[in-house]
Amino acid sequence: MKVFVLAGALLLALPGAAQTIEPGKVPALLPSPDEKAILTFFNEVGTFARQVLAEPSDTVALTLLLHDPEVARLKQRSQQLEPVIARWRRTFANAQQEEAAFADFLQHSELKTLLTLDMDAAVQARLKRNPDLKSALESVLYDILM
Repeated sequence: MKVFVLAGALLLALPGAAQTIEPGKVPALLPSPDEKAILTFFNEVGTFARQVLAEPSDTVALTLLLHDPEVARLKQRSQQLEPVIARWRRTFANAQQEEAAFADFLQHSELKTLLTLDMDAAVQARLKRNPDLKSALESVLYDILM
């Protein structure tokens, strides 16, 4: 799913892409049903990753990554969304329109949480101390998003 890889690249490349939405401020356009489905999925993945990383025990966090039924559910949901993402991508006339829309779209999702972990010193220190946790997190997220 090249769209997810594109999302990461866009968020890292575009200044301000990972900014949070101000309370009470809504996007200028309401999302289409396809965009809403994708946004909901991104939010679910972001929420799960945040829950795993909020767990103070590395052992419990690792157990969640390896055995939580939410991982299987998110993988299944990712596969179900492949045609939705493909349909959404076909609505753009060119790659630049798609990239701009995707960058704007991601500003409103929790997926930016996952894509900005490299900037969080505490998370990076924790993952450096526990390479098994880092490997499991990367593997699970790759499996879900690719």
